[in-house]
Amino acid sequence: MDKQQKHKVVTLIVTIMSFVSFFLLDVPSIFEKYFLPEEKVGTEKVPRKIEEIDKNNNIRNIKRAEGESPEQIITQNSTQEKENFLNNIIKQAQVVFNSEGYENAILVLKDAIKNYPGENILLQELKKYEYYRPIPISEFPQLKNTANGVEDKTLINKYKEDKFNNTYLYSFSLSRGTVTYFLDGKFSLIKGTIACPKEIKFDNYRKSSTITIIVDGQRKFISNPVEVDTYLQVFEIDLTGANTIEITWECEGGNIWENLGYYATLFDTYFYK
Repeated sequence: MDKQQKHKVVTLIVTIMSFVSFFLLDVPSIFEKYFLPEEKVGTEKVPRKIEEIDKNNNIRNIKRAEGESPEQIITQNSTQEKENFLNNIIKQAQVVFNSEGYENAILVLKDAIKNYPGENILLQELKKYEYYRPIPISEFPQLKNTANGVEDKTLINKYKEDKFNNTYLYSFSLSRGTVTYFLDGKFSLIKGTIACPKEIKFDNYRKSSTITIIVDGQRKFISNPVEVDTYLQVFEIDLTGANTIEITWECEGGNIWENLGYYATLFDTYFYK
């Protein structure tokens, strides 16, 4: 072999070794670029790292080694998705409560309960926000009521419309007497409407009725006298820190005709927390 041939052989060997070395050193990046599944980062696609795939495979292998089937792994993923969903709903309800009030927070939770009926954590959250619902006076427990006799009666939700054709959900009135409620400092105000029910007819023996409201022994409100054609009255009384509230009905008239306090009926009157 002459010198020229030897030189060609040496050059060829060096070239082959250089190529092999380059390929071996750069194979991870080549593999990542051309063979690994891609992920999106913003608007740009990038290959997943070998370490990430190895980690995922190792996790699967460990779970398989512990005796977990593919179905069990899928179940665990579903459980995690459910937990994430529930946590997001709870956070969303809190945000809505802070910005829009308890009513919309309740709607958020009720929509979620349609997907997960009977889910305790959602039911507990729902109960927390329903605590803030105003309570109609017709459903509030009475501590004492003096209108329990034959002549003096209590009418609960009997009337749903006033003389001016306004309709209501709740109504409450006494023929005569006082009803007392224990508030225990848990309510912020009472608000409602006083009007004569549409069903009540004019009576020559009865002139008018009034309602007086006393909070912790102090008179806070007395209505205008209510007759058949008296326009409705809206009232609102602060109850912050109050323990008791007394509401008294009185009717002007003669002798036994002083018991038509129904002229002044409370419509849609609520206790608010």
